Amino acid sequence: MIAGLVGVCVGVYATLDGSTPRFLAGPVLLGGLVVALVGFRAAGQRVHRTKYRPDRWQSAEVVVAVSGIAVACVLFASSSVDRPT
Repeated sequence: MIAGLVGVCVGVYATLDGSTPRFLAGPVLLGGLVVALVGFRAAGQRVHRTKYRPDRWQSAEVVVAVSGIAVACVLFASSSVDRPT
């Protein structure tokens, strides 16, 4: 996969560089793309997916969320109060 991505980088550089022969740019880019896609496909077959199951909130999580909401409400309410000067 990494070799394919290096091939893609070299092919793109060869395409953009004016001093590189044009007959090398296309095949290197295409070959790097093919090798990278084969590498991605092979790496993806080894991945084992699990199902995400979120934990239930405990009292600590609820306290943190409520305190954050309370602070936001106090700041919102106090931002509209004019202080005497």
